[in-house]
Amino acid sequence: MLSLRPLARRFLRCDVSDGQSSSFWFDHWLDLGPLIDVVGQDGPQLMGIPIESRVSDAGTSRGWRLPPSRTRNQSLAAVRDCLLRTPLPSSVEHSDCFEWIVPGDTASPPVTLLKRLVFQATIYLIWRERNSRLHAGPSLLPSLLFRQIDRCIKDAILARLNRKGFRNLLSLWFAHE
Repeated sequence: MLSLRPLARRFLRCDVSDGQSSSFWFDHWLDLGPLIDVVGQDGPQLMGIPIESRVSDAGTSRGWRLPPSRTRNQSLAAVRDCLLRTPLPSSVEHSDCFEWIVPGDTASPPVTLLKRLVFQATIYLIWRERNSRLHAGPSLLPSLLFRQIDRCIKDAILARLNRKGFRNLLSLWFAHE
């Protein structure tokens, strides 16, 4: 599971609000992607922003802590331009939000809702299976785990049928089976 982190990282995007829980260097919070990938390992030294900094740490009351405007390093210039177009995090806003993205996906709200349900059910049941293996010993067959995920999604939809957005979700789930 841990070996898939680099693959999953490409699909995780951070919507910064207060900047307290998102990493300045390692999270994908700007259009450029993770800044450590753009600028390289020397980025924290070149910009004067420590590698463990949060997004909120990279700003002051006067604005972003920016690299010099006259730099020969093209990647530093790109980061500078991108930061100038990005508002500072606000301490009165809610916390940062991480979301899964699919490049080129312009899904409708019901499809997006279904994706979120599938994601939540999958994470919950994989975590439960992990704990079961650690504490109880026996493990489920993958086919049984898939059936549990399917049942969990159906139950979540059926429990919310009277809510807006959930009315046609069950038929959408059956169409994707």
